[in-house]
Amino acid sequence: MEAEFDALKRQLGDMPSPPAESADKPREGDPFDDWAQELIAEGWLTEDQARDPTRVEAAYLKRADEQAIAFLKDTLPKLEARLERTRRGCRECRQIATVMAATMIIAAPLLIVFLVFQRQFISSFLHSGLK
Repeated sequence: MEAEFDALKRQLGDMPSPPAESADKPREGDPFDDWAQELIAEGWLTEDQARDPTRVEAAYLKRADEQAIAFLKDTLPKLEARLERTRRGCRECRQIATVMAATMIIAAPLLIVFLVFQRQFISSFLHSGLK
């Protein structure tokens, strides 16, 4: 096994080593590169800062936070207006409930009186001759 390992080392020693990645050269398929290009275009980063993945990520997150804050600043007044309309609607519901309660206070005794004296009420209409 050791002989095979030595033979492999000799073969690899003859092969040229892969070129070292340059800090200036962007890596293929790196999401930080795409983010860096967006952030440079929008003025969040300079070219020098875009080489550091930590700075790219921090700037990307800061931009996302500011976008979320801007969205909330735009959305909150609309939600407050909708909530106020809902509150007004509840006030109208209370008014409807008050009107219904007053109607029941008036109609319930009349209905009870009619049910109690129904026989006399109907017989008086029949006796009077109304049809």
